[in-house]
Amino acid sequence: MEQCYESPCLWLVDVRKFTDAIRWNLGRRYHRPVITLGKDRFSQSLIAVFTTLSPRDERIEIDLSTCGKEKCTDFEWSRTTYPFVMGRRRIFYIPVFMFQEEFVKFCGSCNSNIVEELRKWSGLK
Repeated sequence: MEQCYESPCLWLVDVRKFTDAIRWNLGRRYHRPVITLGKDRFSQSLIAVFTTLSPRDERIEIDLSTCGKEKCTDFEWSRTTYPFVMGRRRIFYIPVFMFQEEFVKFCGSCNSNIVEELRKWSGLK
């Protein structure tokens, strides 16, 4: 978990349990991949981007082949996904305590290039 404070990581969220706990509507899927970009320096949260298979508007493609998936072999991965947007929200600040096995499953680390792309797309510095 601590390695994800500084480097990007790929997780698989149990949408139903996560939605019940944090009250975000993440859609009708059972599981949704999320990439954490690192820890927010002001709060006890990880900065994250959820992914979807549906492209929209000005969205960028996220190549998940740059992320390790060795711990999530039971999920059917798509090579290319797109950022999930909820209303105007592009990035999500997820409290560190939500990264428990009950809510998410750690899949692997991602290439650091993905962070630069997603930060630029989301407007983060």
